[in-house]
Amino acid sequence: MNVIGHRGAAGLAPENTAKSIKTAIDIGVDGVEFDIRTTLDGQLVLLHDDNLKRTHSLDKKISKLTLNHINKLLDLQGLSICTLKEALGITNTTPTFIEGKGGGWAKPLSKLLQNHPARQFATVISFNLGELQSFHSLSQGTKCMILENHNPMDALNNARIFNFDGVDINFWTLNPVFYWLCQRRKLDVILYTVNKPWIARIISILYPHASITTDRPDKMQFLRTNNQKNAQDKK
Repeated sequence: MNVIGHRGAAGLAPENTAKSIKTAIDIGVDGVEFDIRTTLDGQLVLLHDDNLKRTHSLDKKISKLTLNHINKLLDLQGLSICTLKEALGITNTTPTFIEGKGGGWAKPLSKLLQNHPARQFATVISFNLGELQSFHSLSQGTKCMILENHNPMDALNNARIFNFDGVDINFWTLNPVFYWLCQRRKLDVILYTVNKPWIARIISILYPHASITTDRPDKMQFLRTNNQKNAQDKK
């Protein structure tokens, strides 16, 4: 089972920061996930919320600020907001799951990834079906996965209709029929956000080909160790 760090390693370092991404990679992950939003001047930065109130105690929307303004801000931990370019420089060859938040990110993301070395390691995910469709049409060589919080069958249908590569769903909604259909259609399955090892262990037994996203990749290393051992046994 693959272990993907959520917002870097959000349970160990401030989410969606360079520090969080580095922490996840240093611990050991099979992939890193983070959120992006579009600034007023069309730049892409790492942020989950549409405003800075929770992370920066500043009631300003990211879409109303330029990158120049954003570069001067520090979060409550004294860390700067990370741009997507900076984040991809850190992840390097680590598989990266870029969640597009809100709208307006499809074109700038496609342009950034077009000739970027990290493109081959990137997967774009989003709840915004329309924006994900737009990105998919602009950048067909990059993997895309639809996010869904309530009905996994909706995700499955959208993946089938729009030829996405997989689905990324709330782990509580996972069921055997859905999992079997995804396997049959050769769709990747990612489950978010799994933070309890005992739940992760059950999932790994029942749904061994699924991947999990977690705030605490340090607690999930036993899943990766088993994968490596199984791979060695097959040689």
